[in-house]
Amino acid sequence: MNNKVDEKPDVKATEEANGGTGGETDADVAAETGPQDPGAGLEAADAPGAGQGPSTDRPWLLILSLIVLLAATAGAAGYLYFDISEGRKADAAQLQSLADGMDALRQSHASLAENTRLLDERLTGVDEQFTGMLRDLNKLYRQRDSDTGWQLAELKYLFQVASHRLALARDVDTAQAILLSADARLREVADPALIPVRERLIADIERLQAARDTDYTGLALMLANLAERSDRFPLNYGATGAQPAQANDDGQVATGNKWQQLARSLWQELKSLVVISRTDDNTAALLAPPERYFLYQNLRLQLETGRMALLLRDEDQYRLSLAACKEWLNEYFDTGDARVHNALASLDNAQAVDFYASVPSIDGTLKAFDEYLAAGGALQ
Repeated sequence: MNNKVDEKPDVKATEEANGGTGGETDADVAAETGPQDPGAGLEAADAPGAGQGPSTDRPWLLILSLIVLLAATAGAAGYLYFDISEGRKADAAQLQSLADGMDALRQSHASLAENTRLLDERLTGVDEQFTGMLRDLNKLYRQRDSDTGWQLAELKYLFQVASHRLALARDVDTAQAILLSADARLREVADPALIPVRERLIADIERLQAARDTDYTGLALMLANLAERSDRFPLNYGATGAQPAQANDDGQVATGNKWQQLARSLWQELKSLVVISRTDDNTAALLAPPERYFLYQNLRLQLETGRMALLLRDEDQYRLSLAACKEWLNEYFDTGDARVHNALASLDNAQAVDFYASVPSIDGTLKAFDEYLAAGGALQ
C-alpha cells in the first residue's frame, strides 16, 4: 500500500519536469475518461438545472408580458371610467335642461288653458247677453207700431252682431243667419233709399256662402288625437348592430403552453369589452330612456300648445308649435312607419289653414248702412 501512495508524488514531479506535459485541460481529461465511464453522462443529465440554460427565462418573459398587459388594461379601464363619468355628467346636464324646458312648456300650457277658460266664459256671457237682447228686441218688435226707427235700430244691431261674430269668433254660420234675418227686415222697410244697402248685404251673404268654412273644431280634435297617440310613435334607431367577436384571431384551436393560452384568453376577453358600431348621425339611437321619455312628453305638450293656440286663434304660436312637431317627427321618429307618416300628413294639412283669408267681412254693408243713416235715414 505504501508503494502506491508514493507513486503519485513521483508522477506529479515527473510531469512538472517535462515542462507542462501534465498541463492538459479538464476537458481533455473528461474526453479521455468519457467513453470509459458511461454512468458519468447519465448523472450529469439527471443533475438539477442541467440543460435548462435558455429555457429558464421563458416563464419570466410571459409573466412580464402579463404584468405589462394588466397595466395597460388598468390604464384603459381608468380612461373608460373617466370617459363614462364625464358622459354621465353631460347627460345629467342635458336631462336638467330638458326638464327645465318641459316645466316652461307646462307653465305656458297652463297659461293658455287659463286664457281659454276666461275666453270661453267671456263668450258665454256675450252669447247670453246677445240672446237676452234678441229676446227683448223681438218683444219690442211684436209690440211696436209702424215706426221705422225701431226697424233701423234693429238692423244696426244685427249688422254689428254679425260683424263681431266674424271678427272675433270667425263664426260664418251664425253671421250668415243674422244677415239673412237682416235682409228679411230690410224687405219690410218701404224705403227705396235702402236698395243700395240691401244690394251690398246680398253680396256679403253670397260671399259668406262661397267662403271656405274652416273646421276649427275638427282641427282641434285632430291635434288632441295626435297628442293621445304620440307615445306610440316608433323612434328611428337605424342599423347600429356590431360585428360578432371571433372566438380566436385566426379561427384556429388555441395552441401553446398554459401561459400562452391564458394570455390569448385574456386578449379575447378584452376585445369583447370594446364594440365599434356606426350610427350615421342617428341621434335617436343615442338617447337614453329618460331622454326618450322627455322627447315623447315634449311632443305631446307641443301638440297641446298648438291646439290651444288654434282655439285662441293665435296663428303665430299655432304655426310655431306645428313646425316644432314636424321637425321632431322627421329627426327622431321612423318616418317610414304608417303612424308617423299619417301624423306628418295631418300636420301638413293643419299648417295649410289660413286664419284670416277664410273669413270675409261685411264692412261694405256697414258702410252703406252708415251712409244711408247719414243721408237722412236717422234713427228715430
